[in-house]
Amino acid sequence: MKIQFVALVAALGPMGALAGNMSVDTGVEMGSQGEPYEGMVLVQECIFETEDAYCSFVANGSTLYASMDAPTPGYVLEAIGTLYQNAPLMLKADIVSMGDITADIAIHAFEFDPDLDWFAETRGYLQGRWMAASAPSYQSYVSGSVVTEYVDGQEQSQYVMQLAQTCDGATEAGPVLIAWANPWDAPACLYLDAVTPDQMRVRLVGGVGAQVIYVRP
Repeated sequence: MKIQFVALVAALGPMGALAGNMSVDTGVEMGSQGEPYEGMVLVQECIFETEDAYCSFVANGSTLYASMDAPTPGYVLEAIGTLYQNAPLMLKADIVSMGDITADIAIHAFEFDPDLDWFAETRGYLQGRWMAASAPSYQSYVSGSVVTEYVDGQEQSQYVMQLAQTCDGATEAGPVLIAWANPWDAPACLYLDAVTPDQMRVRLVGGVGAQVIYVRP
């Protein structure tokens, strides 16, 4: 087992962001508990106040779950729990079981490095509640990588967002927002023409070119 904290300081900003890097290595060989997985993920949430404590992560539209009970050692999730929502990790794990767009994993090692997320500023601006400027009854709430849409205060749909440079069908430069709603349909994709803390302007890839403006309610 190896845990390294490099220039780690607490609570820089309202989200409790941490500066520097963190790495944890359990020493367990990849592939020993399932199909090996290695890649960049974003921390979605860590819930420790329940009997079934876990952390969840998002990668390319899929959600990965690691349980505190096993096979991920508890100290690994406790370390991840000190990070902030959307913290980017380079993860080494095994896929223990899979669903359609979810998987249970055993984490063997991770490295937290803020530079892994090329879209960190845009992702940060997107967080929170939005409403369509021309139709205030249409609202969205962004929490980490999960977007919940409402009409007249009633939840209508939920999807996992992925920020990328481009997507299928895009003919212009990004960034784009890919909306992963289910594993059966091709995800919708939006050009992010402008995103600031108070306004975003988007267009549907493959649409008629109409721009939709969202503002804070």
